[in-house]
Amino acid sequence: PNYEITRADSAHGFDILNYDISITIDDANEQITGCVITTVKAEENLTEIDYELESLNVENILVNGALADYTFSDGIINISLEEIQTGDIFETSVFYSGSPTICTNPYPLGMFFFEEGIYTISDPNASRYWWPGYDHPWDKAEVDLHITVREDWEVASNGIRTEITTNPNNTRTHHWDGSNPMATYLVSIVTRDFSELNDMYNDIPIHNFVYPSHEANALEDFSNLPFMMETYNQLYGEYPFEKYGNAVTNFSTYAAMEHQTMTTLSSYMIDGEHSYETLIAHELAHQWFGNCLTCLTWKDIWLAEGFATYSEALYMEHWQGFDEMINYVKSDIQNYYKNWAGNKAYTTYNPPYSSIFNPSTYEKPASVLHMLRLLVGNETFFEILQTYFQTYKHGNVITEDFIEIAENISKLDLQQFFQQWIYEAGLPQIDYMCFVSNDPATPQIITYAKSNCVNADTDFYISAPLHLNYEATYDSILVEVGPEITQTISDIISINYESIEFDPNSWILNRGYKNHTTKINNAFASDGNVLIFWNNIWENVEIDGFNLYRSFSENGQYEKINQELITTTHYEDNSVENNQTYYYRLKAVKDAIFETPFSDAFATTPTNFPMDQGILVIDETKDKDGTPGNPTDEMVDEFYAEILGVNFDSFDYAEHESISLEQLANYSTIIWHDDDIISHNIEDNINNLGCYLLAGGNLIISGWKTSTIIENYFLNAFLDIENVETAPTFIFNQANSETYPILNVDPEKLNAAFNGCLPYIATFPEAENSIYTFQSIDGSEFDEAPCAIKSQPNGTFILLGFPLYYMHNDQAAKFIGAVLDEIGETDTTHEEVLQPEITLNTYPNPFSLETNQRGHVTISYNLPSNSETELSIFNAKGQKIATIFKGYQPAGQYEKNWNGYSENGQAVSSGVYFYKLTTGKLTAMNKMIIIK
Repeated sequence: PNYEITRADSAHGFDILNYDISITIDDANEQITGCVITTVKAEENLTEIDYELESLNVENILVNGALADYTFSDGIINISLEEIQTGDIFETSVFYSGSPTICTNPYPLGMFFFEEGIYTISDPNASRYWWPGYDHPWDKAEVDLHITVREDWEVASNGIRTEITTNPNNTRTHHWDGSNPMATYLVSIVTRDFSELNDMYNDIPIHNFVYPSHEANALEDFSNLPFMMETYNQLYGEYPFEKYGNAVTNFSTYAAMEHQTMTTLSSYMIDGEHSYETLIAHELAHQWFGNCLTCLTWKDIWLAEGFATYSEALYMEHWQGFDEMINYVKSDIQNYYKNWAGNKAYTTYNPPYSSIFNPSTYEKPASVLHMLRLLVGNETFFEILQTYFQTYKHGNVITEDFIEIAENISKLDLQQFFQQWIYEAGLPQIDYMCFVSNDPATPQIITYAKSNCVNADTDFYISAPLHLNYEATYDSILVEVGPEITQTISDIISINYESIEFDPNSWILNRGYKNHTTKINNAFASDGNVLIFWNNIWENVEIDGFNLYRSFSENGQYEKINQELITTTHYEDNSVENNQTYYYRLKAVKDAIFETPFSDAFATTPTNFPMDQGILVIDETKDKDGTPGNPTDEMVDEFYAEILGVNFDSFDYAEHESISLEQLANYSTIIWHDDDIISHNIEDNINNLGCYLLAGGNLIISGWKTSTIIENYFLNAFLDIENVETAPTFIFNQANSETYPILNVDPEKLNAAFNGCLPYIATFPEAENSIYTFQSIDGSEFDEAPCAIKSQPNGTFILLGFPLYYMHNDQAAKFIGAVLDEIGETDTTHEEVLQPEITLNTYPNPFSLETNQRGHVTISYNLPSNSETELSIFNAKGQKIATIFKGYQPAGQYEKNWNGYSENGQAVSSGVYFYKLTTGKLTAMNKMIIIK
């Protein structure tokens, strides 16, 4: 570990045994006078001793009753000592007076005067602002207080109140006697007009001081104090002090402060509704951790605040039950810390002095204790706490003390645990995936998990719980998580589980869990078939393949529809009927007998696609004011009417807000254009457009940033591209093509500031189906990159990475005309591509190159007349990869075999392929799926 273990700060040559503090408070003039008699034991020969005192006056000093020499400068009283030998016990008396000031660097601390009362707050080191002493947490001493205030005020303080003496000057002196060691920052005075409420826990008095007007509310809010004390007695050990109580006042520095045996509470907490129950429990828990066991230095402040914060949850568990405790840990501890920390990474150990009281020393270490409880087990965890408390009772502690106790009791090496959670920064994000065996005789689960530290370089090693939930019970499994993918294999009760949950009770403090499970991205339904897409679940874990299941209802019986494992990330289901809704779910398979849980169901409905109404132009462009770069709807409509030159139907998206698949299915060609840069709606129509393409429709998309909105799986499925890159600056002025007319940006349509160029043009790196390439005005890294691509999945799909409207009209018209000629949209009459006289089929489909014993796929077709014939295979990009037959054939029925190899003798990869028959003037095309 990279931390320093030290107790050097405590090696100061003496031990304070007792402070006897006498102080008179003049509230009217906000002045004090006092004397502090300190009993000291020398641990080495001493010639001087230093105390701290700020902004007050030293009147004189005695050592063992005799006047002593001293200096007082920069807040340090240096007292000369004579003949003090190792082991000697001596007394110093410091007489002082003045007007206390408030420390403000960085915390407002000291003695606070208000019209209705006075209180002190010294945490972490401001006792010196109202009494002289050795003001450091590592030297604890017993404290007696004699506090003189006006006669109509009561005083709440540390220890047991032994007497109240009435003085002749309208004051009273309140004597509070402490019998246990205490750090200086825990000494407290609260004085005002109080009502006293007394209670008991066993033989320990509970002494509460409240506003007279708050008595009824306070009785209710403090009614659980005996139960709280009993809870912590059982968990940690016997209450360590002579009494407990709360002093309520207009406290403003903190919400509350755990002064030893007398917590100070803000008055707003007394509402009679237990609204601050856990905060009251927090301050009580400090009597064990923080007061009785006091951190040696502020480096280890988490040993006080983290323990008290987790005590809130433990009290909640005993008060409201386990489930409420888990909810409290998640919402009030873990989420509170994460929301506070944001994207920053914090360590718990040795915080900056200005940050010792924040969630990195409260909620984060409380979460660490919660995780330790999980790691070592419930019984061992509380044995650790009890042993730690008894071992260092009334002493000072450092982090290594607690680690040593935890390791000795648990018999575990916990160095890495505390290193990653206490001494280092960051939080883990956990990736995981699960496979369950399908063998009921030996049910098992394999879990893969990996931790990724967020905003730090800490390596996290975690044992995290995973639950397999059954109808009436669950299996709880500890999954090992590390910075590399770790495999955990566990026996389970049964394979008939209902759900799998990772850390359902929120034991682990983390930045999130990512379940790498199967998920169907989309299912495109067309006429009599459905094409289902999904992603690989986790590239770092090898799987055998996928099984796809289908049902007629979401919660009905699902049946596997693939005969062989699917090794691609898509599947075409041809055994469906139109107008019937189907539900699909997916599982990944590993090592033959292990499967992931079902994916969520994905529903789709095949339908008829008439495609007999020609061209539909969908205008998604927003109506602007007509200035350059901001065309009106009418201007855009006129542009498309001019460049198309044929009859078409139009659909204004802004007017209708949505278009249904039933509407799209009537058209053989759809032109979707989006000529503004602000907002886009195509993402809401991806499913319908995918179904349309699958059914054989022709689709042309033109838009400004539109390509970046379309999901990657859609682009990959229908255009075989992996990603889109955008040229953000004003540099694009031309699209070049070897097969279509050049397209130049028309500067008349743009704002003059654009300099005749368009920004935000999409390019498609490494696309092999480019029809236009990017050209800039003066050279750019994007030059020659594909900026428009085409594929022919069934019909023709063209995606332009730029808005066609901003090109010259005559050039755009030539481009559109060439495309319409290709796809047969030359007039308003839609001609069917496949004539009824031709039949074209293949078997088997899908076809496996590795497992099909026939070694080939058979393509059958009939010729209605004698003609020259060509039968060819094309990939999804429209590229011909093999010619099966070419030559003259008489009319009749034919069968041809293809072995899955291209013309260059290489086996083709898995995917969608098309076989095309040309005979005379007739053409037929169908598709097949090849899997390995």
